[in-house]
Amino acid sequence: MNIHQKYEDHKSSASAFFVVGGLITLYALLCWTGIFSMPGTGASKYFSQTVITVMGIGSLIIAVMTQRTAKAISGELEEKEKQTDTITQWFLSSYTKEALDNQLDLEYENYSEEERSLKRFDLIQDILITNHDLPEQSYVDELCEMLYEILFE
Repeated sequence: MNIHQKYEDHKSSASAFFVVGGLITLYALLCWTGIFSMPGTGASKYFSQTVITVMGIGSLIIAVMTQRTAKAISGELEEKEKQTDTITQWFLSSYTKEALDNQLDLEYENYSEEERSLKRFDLIQDILITNHDLPEQSYVDELCEMLYEILFE
């Protein structure tokens, strides 16, 4: 899961927990004020209302915590986007389609277009890993796909 998906997941989860928690808490409040009545009498009624209240407040707490996590991920996302822009600009200013193909032609002879595409992708990946310290393979793959599309499609 990339960082953008992670951010969207946390953001939507927080929204869902806010809605559910708000509705449950509102219902619990209406039960406690007597506007709505829970089934049962005596201790079982109060126990049910307490459980509903705890569920509502718990959902709201989870919503707040998830929203904080999404906000932290948002900062990481901005940093990752800046890094991506920097690396992309560097790569595109340093390498052209022709330069990459010439480098491949020096190393390999007589290969099909499918093999050429794979070799191009591998070459872009090697250049990125060699010139930048990128620990996440999924991020390297994402960058390679983006650069490949820009240069060759």
